Amino acid sequence: MLVQQFKAAHTIALCTLAISTSGGLSPSAIAQSLPLVEFPADYDVCRGSGSAPLPVYTTSNLTVPVGQPLAPNTPVKLTGVFKPGRNPAQIKQPVVGWVSSGTLQTQCPGTTPSAKPPVPFNQLTGSPYCRRLRLPGDSPRGPADGLIARNAPSLSSPAQVAPNGLSDGPAEGAQVQTTGTNGSAITKVADNRVWMDVWYVGRSFEARRGWVFITPAGFTSGSQYISNCQ
Repeated sequence: MLVQQFKAAHTIALCTLAISTSGGLSPSAIAQSLPLVEFPADYDVCRGSGSAPLPVYTTSNLTVPVGQPLAPNTPVKLTGVFKPGRNPAQIKQPVVGWVSSGTLQTQCPGTTPSAKPPVPFNQLTGSPYCRRLRLPGDSPRGPADGLIARNAPSLSSPAQVAPNGLSDGPAEGAQVQTTGTNGSAITKVADNRVWMDVWYVGRSFEARRGWVFITPAGFTSGSQYISNCQ
């Protein structure tokens, strides 16, 4: 009986596949049926809508708009639910709907990032904010074979530049500081990597804040390029 049920289910699956590949369902329709992914750490997180009007859609297919686009630089709050690849993203404020993740800004409008690191770098050892860069992680390599810092967690985001015009970022083996509360790390997954928001000492020997990726391409968890300070 179980064998017969399995054969019947297998036949149904093959028929479904045949229908989907013979004109019944388009490849895009199949892709739209992929399960949604939840990132609990992104629940209620605020993002900026970007520098241009942001369309909001009723579903993750991004086909039917919800009223008018959001005005530029509008704060939006995430639900933590995304399509695979973290694009698009579902939002719950100022309206419920789906938006393209590519233009969302990390900085929430109306908030001001800290102008200085929580701990002076000469007192960083032993602090819960302290992390150490273990391996070079950018290609081409960044300053002193370290990591290139960017304004946002994306390879398409501009690299930070030192006064001498060279790319800036923490040097290999350098200490950096996390930016979350009580030493917690703020990380995001983008471009098939994990990124971390850090304070670092740049080429001009001044503290700067930027995003560096802390895993090689293909790793969406872990921290292969960053370790706790010893």
